[in-house]
Amino acid sequence: MTMPSDLWWRYLWSQVVGLVVLVVFVLPILLACGLLPGSTGLSIVVGGLLTAAVATLFGGRQAQRIGGALNEVLVALRKAEKGVFDSPLSSECHTVLPDVASVLERAEASVRLEVAQLSGQRDRLQNVINSMAEGVIGVDREQRILLMNVAACEIFSLREGAALGRPVWEQVRSPQLQSWVAEAVEKSIPAGGEMHLRSPVGRDLALSVSAFHGHELAGAVIVITDVTELRRLERVRQHFVANASHELKTPITSIQACIETLIDGAVDDIQCRDRFLQTINEQASRLDALVKDLLSLARLESEPLQREPRPVWVEALVRMCYERHLQTAERKGLALTVEPFAAELRVLGEEDALEHILDNLIDNGLKYTEAGGRVTLSVRVEGDTATIEVSDSGIGIPQQHLPRIFERFYRVDRHRSRDVGGTGLGLSIVKHLVQVIGGSISVTSRMNEGSTFSVRLPVAGA
Repeated sequence: MTMPSDLWWRYLWSQVVGLVVLVVFVLPILLACGLLPGSTGLSIVVGGLLTAAVATLFGGRQAQRIGGALNEVLVALRKAEKGVFDSPLSSECHTVLPDVASVLERAEASVRLEVAQLSGQRDRLQNVINSMAEGVIGVDREQRILLMNVAACEIFSLREGAALGRPVWEQVRSPQLQSWVAEAVEKSIPAGGEMHLRSPVGRDLALSVSAFHGHELAGAVIVITDVTELRRLERVRQHFVANASHELKTPITSIQACIETLIDGAVDDIQCRDRFLQTINEQASRLDALVKDLLSLARLESEPLQREPRPVWVEALVRMCYERHLQTAERKGLALTVEPFAAELRVLGEEDALEHILDNLIDNGLKYTEAGGRVTLSVRVEGDTATIEVSDSGIGIPQQHLPRIFERFYRVDRHRSRDVGGTGLGLSIVKHLVQVIGGSISVTSRMNEGSTFSVRLPVAGA
């Protein structure tokens, strides 16, 4: 590396200055004082030596200043190489190397600004990616993970720090994903589809793998959409349509069979006619109840998730539902009772919805309790929550069926349910109504001992 021309001139100038000082000032003083030898030749030699010494002294001092300035510049460049710009150049460096110091500081300012802009763009891009509901993973041409967002980490149960730089097929064990990524990276064509991720919870995922364009940016980006809930809702819809079709078809088939029999001549037989007409009436009533329940469910699902709750007097509501079902209970030989509770109790809810809920639960208790049994209504308050319970001493519900009894058309015993005339939608409607008024419902049961349905609501004014 050659020394810049301005440094050569500085060094030469220091030598010249030293020589001028010696010739103009030092030598005349020495001669006047008689300190130099009388011989002219010897004086010239001594003067030359003095000149060289003074020039060397000045030159060394200047070289020391230049060396210090260069070392300071070197330290600043090494820090800049690591992205650190916290060492401004000293005034001495600006004095000794003004051009170099100015250029270096301008370059540092430019690089600092560029780094700040790039960091801002990176942070904004990372924030945008992390705010996406879909998972995003970027890989290079070797299928190593370059970036991934929070959603992708949650979907695949990964830690970003541990996954970055690792092959994607090592972090996500899926031959389907590996083949899609390889196809996108190697052939630069979009790939993807749906896959089931085997995990403790199990997920259905829709993946789209697109290649980066450009030789220097070879790789691919993977966009992952969790469609687990969507597929579950599709299955629920399919089951609902199938069950509703079956439940509607059964009474229609019975009515059609009775009508055809009557048309074929049974209408003239009074006994047969009365029996078939009774069957038609029963099936028509069942069909009407089913259609009403379906319409109730449709209305509930089309309304807002939660209505504005209002104070409801519990005592009047329970008494009204009790009196409405008392005759049915007596006709079946059952004891329908209400346990005493505070008459001034009010809960936050909706009177029509609560009435529908209690009617369904009491009706269920009466249907599935044998003669001689009992159905009991009770209310208790714990803190800010009131619990309305409907208990029976009926046949009970097997434990394995309890998590599903609020599903539409779900029946523990289909034959017995049809015998007692249920539509299979009552408990589903009850659960919807409880959620709409801001409450919760649960059930406990023991086989051949009975069941207890508990509706919890906030106490008004709590």
